Amino acid sequence: MDVTDETNVAAAAVTTAETSIAPEQPLSWIITWRSILEGRRILFVGCRKQIFSGRTTSIWGDRWIPKPPTFTPSLTHSNFPRDALVSSLIIGNSDCHWDTDLVRNIFTPDDAKLILSLPLCAGNHNDRWVWHFTKNGKYSVKSAYHTIIANPNSFPEATPLTSSSSGPDPVWKILWKLKVPSRVLHFAWRLLTDTLPSPQNLARRSLSVPQSCPLCLSTDSSLSHLFFLCSFSDKVWYYAGLTNVIHTFTHPLPDTWAKSLLVNSPPHIGELFISLCYAIWGARNQRIFENAEFQPYIIVSSVFHTIQSFHSANLWPERSNLPRWSSSFGIAPPGTHVFFDGSISPAKSCAGAGIFIRNKEKRFVFGFAKRFDNISNPLFAEALALKEALLLIQTKEFQDVCVLGDSLSIILAAKGDAEVDFDCQPILEDIRSLLPLLNSVHLFWINRSLNSVAHELAYFAKNSETVTSSWVDPPEFLYHSMLDDFQQ
Repeated sequence: MDVTDETNVAAAAVTTAETSIAPEQPLSWIITWRSILEGRRILFVGCRKQIFSGRTTSIWGDRWIPKPPTFTPSLTHSNFPRDALVSSLIIGNSDCHWDTDLVRNIFTPDDAKLILSLPLCAGNHNDRWVWHFTKNGKYSVKSAYHTIIANPNSFPEATPLTSSSSGPDPVWKILWKLKVPSRVLHFAWRLLTDTLPSPQNLARRSLSVPQSCPLCLSTDSSLSHLFFLCSFSDKVWYYAGLTNVIHTFTHPLPDTWAKSLLVNSPPHIGELFISLCYAIWGARNQRIFENAEFQPYIIVSSVFHTIQSFHSANLWPERSNLPRWSSSFGIAPPGTHVFFDGSISPAKSCAGAGIFIRNKEKRFVFGFAKRFDNISNPLFAEALALKEALLLIQTKEFQDVCVLGDSLSIILAAKGDAEVDFDCQPILEDIRSLLPLLNSVHLFWINRSLNSVAHELAYFAKNSETVTSSWVDPPEFLYHSMLDDFQQ
């Protein structure tokens, strides 16, 4: 079902619900449907189609070019049919590629460059909807928030809180770097954005709340009083040695007070400050709901212990980003080894793939280099190099082969053990389709220093005037790299 059709169905469901349900019955499920429709507005802003074969995507009617916020090509005076599919821009089946001349004739130069940079899939895969603003193409609340802030005209009712670490207010970068438990960071975020359920915020929602401080019984129930002026909190700051710091940044608004303190204090003071605020807030709530009693010095002692324990628990030796040893790591067994590498040239907007095959005696068997135009993503270059290596193995009918490359992310993604940029998925689908067709092919990750020959071939490819080059004897520019390779 098309996304537009699904939206119409949802809208019809809400309309039906609103007209058929009795007024005295709960309306929670109507509110749920309304929320879904509101969420779909955000989805429309960030969703586009990812091209695999182009057979289910309209050139002019669908959102498919990586060009937010419209994701649609600019209309031109071309006579190309307005109902044409993207597949009409693609040549070939098993080795499909964009019809470069046609694309450049139909579209504006900027749109043509974006289209030609999209990788294609040789398999019989339908195009799919993806969320443009994440690397894996999956929707996330965080990316949706950034999308709303970046498109205020599309969401005029949204309140743009600068709570992002990439926002203009430096307090957010400082806050997210503090080494405290996540629950304390979340509390601090709510304090700094004035979204805690304080009596004032609850009163705005017409809720009846006590208008006194539960810790000192003062008639002032504001957050400024609770954290900075309350006699109970004042003792907490005294025992923690922060009295002077607290009163240096006095301000009527608690969020501004807290922001000033965080921005102008060293990290260890910020960590202690927000942890104690969290503890004071907890003491306040337990006094209200459980009538619990607390001593200020006990709260300070507990916070010091919590911070120390958290730091100790996170002072583990630095771990490598590599996963545990598996068949993708270690020393490849003797036999035919196929090395691959990809390289890009941003200035020329092209990429090169290099493949080097050697036998069990470490002797040169075959070398291959191929240039790919309109590719500027290094991950695409690595994936294309692996695909070419597998096609070469299939053509030469090699068996029991070890394929080695220095791109860990591509090797893991090819095995289905990791996710990479969703724009790379068409190439990965071709790789995964090829692997079952080959007899005993094993993928291995190797260090960059062990892949120098393939790297030299990839470098040659991206700077070559010819699209493909191959050698049965090593060319002169590989002699030095091959000598190093033989000695390893």
